[in-house]
Amino acid sequence: MLHLLAKLDRPFFAIIVGKDKHIKRYTTLSEQLGLAGRVTFTGPVSDIDRYYADSDILMLPTRYEPFSTVVLEAMRGGNAVITTRQNGAAEILQDELLMDQSSDEKILPVMRRLLDETDYLEEIKNLNRSTVKEFSIERNARETLALIDAVMSESTAQ
Repeated sequence: MLHLLAKLDRPFFAIIVGKDKHIKRYTTLSEQLGLAGRVTFTGPVSDIDRYYADSDILMLPTRYEPFSTVVLEAMRGGNAVITTRQNGAAEILQDELLMDQSSDEKILPVMRRLLDETDYLEEIKNLNRSTVKEFSIERNARETLALIDAVMSESTAQ
């Protein structure tokens, strides 16, 4: 991801949140790529919702994720989301926001457009807020209980 950020010829500020055993290597790499002052590393945080509220774009260049709840959280927080096709959550995102792999430079024009075009950014953010409503905990619990009830009813009928 740092290599992609280094290729953006636009003003931006990136906050990289989370724990990683290689954080020192990434900090050094960001400096080598000329990103000092444009990228900060927070480490683990307990108030992640604040970061979603204060940001516009979540970029999650994962190599594999069954279905990232981080994507749902960011969508609920009003972020445009860029991730890889290896993230199960990719199925609910617009195709133009998906990378084939974590270093896919074909995403750069989309990143630039999100940074340059406020209307486009807002369109994606609004679409995400609408989409994420379909994935509430309440709906998940209701459908899971209905499935359990159906299975239990079927087994007692036999």
